[in-house]
Amino acid sequence: MKKDIEHIPLIYDKRKHAREFVLKVTLLESPIEVKRRISVPSNIRLCHLGPVILRVMGWVGYHQEEFEFGHTTYATKESVDYYEGWKTEDDQDCYVDWAEVTLGDVLKKKGDTMTYVYDLGDDWRHEVRLVETHRYPAGSCPDPYVISGKNACPPDDAGGVYGYKELLDILANPEEDEEEYKSYKEWLPTGFDEHLFSVRDAELRMGDYLRAVRTAQQMMGDGYV
Repeated sequence: MKKDIEHIPLIYDKRKHAREFVLKVTLLESPIEVKRRISVPSNIRLCHLGPVILRVMGWVGYHQEEFEFGHTTYATKESVDYYEGWKTEDDQDCYVDWAEVTLGDVLKKKGDTMTYVYDLGDDWRHEVRLVETHRYPAGSCPDPYVISGKNACPPDDAGGVYGYKELLDILANPEEDEEEYKSYKEWLPTGFDEHLFSVRDAELRMGDYLRAVRTAQQMMGDGYV
């Protein structure tokens, strides 16, 4: 247990001044619009921003995730070590440990965007756009919170954008293929509704993650800078 949690970095890089960043996260090329608006401190590390976005969107979370900005990919140290190991020297793309980078290191001004990728097989790509910046009150210790959202994210392992479109088409027209419709209904999470989104549920999922990180860090100390 100790080996697994002793290297969890602090959620925020306290060496960097925090501003409030309001982010609009949009699932790209989705057959129905899926988006979230969240408030996040600018000094949150990308290794924690990824799981925050994942939970606010509604993904289960057992697939690989990463951020892309220009020719740079921000991912786990294991991914960085793997990909850098076989890249050629003249390859302009680079991989960076996302525990060493904060949101404010990447997005600087209103309108800046980066891409959050979840599940490298299904390749769910999300545009993360900085839409507002604000100052926090002096002495405050803010955490992320959910502002709004629209529609549920697709179920994990739906087969990417095209697989999800096929799923929605079958659900909308069960009479065209009753066997396929029955198969999808049995496979889908209980109560799945593509139009359902709850700010409260998203907040609870995100809060569970932040509490779990802090509990692990308290068990082993304060994490590392």
